[in-house]
Amino acid sequence: MTATYLKSQTQREVEARLDQLEPRQSSFGREPLFVIDCRDEADAFRSVLSERQVDTISEWHSAGKLNWVADLLHPAHEFAHAALRARFAALDEPTRTKLRTAYSDWMAAHQTHGGNASLAPIYIILPISGIRLPYAASDLVSFA
Repeated sequence: MTATYLKSQTQREVEARLDQLEPRQSSFGREPLFVIDCRDEADAFRSVLSERQVDTISEWHSAGKLNWVADLLHPAHEFAHAALRARFAALDEPTRTKLRTAYSDWMAAHQTHGGNASLAPIYIILPISGIRLPYAASDLVSFA
């Protein structure tokens, strides 16, 4: 068994969240499984975008034109996918299996609750004004 101190921060956070999940709770499938918080990665984010692109993302979000990760400009879209890949890569196989099971359970519960199209199982918080966007199911296919 791997000692807790040898696990990555992401591994510990995902395990803690998975341990808290209760698929039988009425809120399960009505709130995200996970939120990837990238607010402390502003330097990395801004290194792949021009100031104009950052401004455009903020403007689109304020205007309601930015609803999903897929709506982001290419460099920001790639940043969001890299954040998802990095978090997933940090997990050991048993945790990945638990995550896949939780994702499937969440999707089933979500459909049971009416399948609100604007809700997704995983969100990202970008380092621009705390913009929070959901990943579309198509973004998650390779991880689920």
